[in-house]
Amino acid sequence: MDNSERHSKGITGILERWAIHALLWPLFPVLFLYASNRSSLVPTEIIRSLVLSILVTGLLILLLRTAVPDFRSAALATTLLILLFFSYGHVYEFIKGWKLAG
Repeated sequence: MDNSERHSKGITGILERWAIHALLWPLFPVLFLYASNRSSLVPTEIIRSLVLSILVTGLLILLLRTAVPDFRSAALATTLLILLFFSYGHVYEFIKGWKLAG
């Protein structure tokens, strides 16, 4: 068994085949908000948000998969879109005072 065959098996092979980063990124904002407010929330209250985030991300990956040549590219595009979606408020606050043509 050569080196390439060895890497195609096990957890490394799974991570290379399935770009799970696209499914992990949308979990961060939900878990961050829970951690920031854990004194007023119970853990079961975030399950719906976590499941919805994963489902929407999965659907976005499948939708983008029809437009790009492979799964990894669709996952990367999904990750970028998820990052843009969740960072919109921060970017808006940053550029709110800019003057563009005048």
